[in-house]
Amino acid sequence: MTARDLYAVGAKLLGLYLVIHGLLSLLGLAQTYEAALNSKASDPLGYATVAAAQALLLAVIGLFLFLRNRPSNVASVVAPTQAELLLVGLQLLGVYFATAGVIGVLHSIADTVVVSASWTLHLTDIASATAFAGIGLLFAFRAPSVVCVVYPAAA
Repeated sequence: MTARDLYAVGAKLLGLYLVIHGLLSLLGLAQTYEAALNSKASDPLGYATVAAAQALLLAVIGLFLFLRNRPSNVASVVAPTQAELLLVGLQLLGVYFATAGVIGVLHSIADTVVVSASWTLHLTDIASATAFAGIGLLFAFRAPSVVCVVYPAAA
């Protein structure tokens, strides 16, 4: 199994996790709406809409990862090196961090606009989610640079 095949299998597993997580979140929308009603939120329907959008985004990203990545059917006699395994792991972790960061930023912005209408409480959430997404994008797209630092001979 090559490093590319490992990435494809890992991306499929991550995609399946995100689809299941998104669909399970959709199942809790009625409870989310009821909780927003009971807490006297300014816009319970808006709160439930934000939760639904997050769940759908998770499911769509997961479905994309699951359907897009296909491991090859060719058997490989060469085992991947530690550097290749690290590269695959960093890229998959990057995709997860980027997805979680984007969902966090969108949640904070939507919560501010739809539910609370106060930016002051959400700036730190937006900043931390943006940093999370940035680290994820760094790992997803610049993982070879990180691997070269850890394994200089792999360059």
